[in-house]
Amino acid sequence: MNELNEGSVFGEIALFTKLKRTASVVAKGPQVSNCAYLTREDVELIESNFPHIAKQFRNRINDYQSDENMKFRRAMIRNLHYFRDLNDEIINAIMCKLDVKRYAKGQIILKNGDTSDRIMFLRLGEINV
Repeated sequence: MNELNEGSVFGEIALFTKLKRTASVVAKGPQVSNCAYLTREDVELIESNFPHIAKQFRNRINDYQSDENMKFRRAMIRNLHYFRDLNDEIINAIMCKLDVKRYAKGQIILKNGDTSDRIMFLRLGEINV
C-alpha cells in the first residue's frame, strides 16, 4: 500500500485512459483530507488549450508497464501494421482515446450492413462473427 502526501496527484491515468481504477484511495490520519480535482471536461479543455500539459499527463502512462490493461492496449495498437512503428508518445495518445464498452452474452456488437465507425479490440470474452 502506498501513502500519498500533500501535493500528490492521483487518478490521472484512469481519467486519461478511461480505464477503471486499479486501486482504492482512502483518507487517512487524524485530520480531514482535502482534495481538489479536475473533471473529464476540465481535462478536455486543458488538452485543447494546453496540449503540452496533456502530453505530460499522457507520458505518465509509461510508468505503468506492468499493468495488464496497459500492456493489452499497447499490444493491440501495435498489432495494427500502420501503428507498429509509432513511438511511445503517439501510442500513449492513442491509448487515451480508446473507450471500453461491455457486451452481454447474445448482444449484437456490430450488425451486417451497418456503416463502421470504429476499430475494435477484444480484451476479454469470446465473440462470433
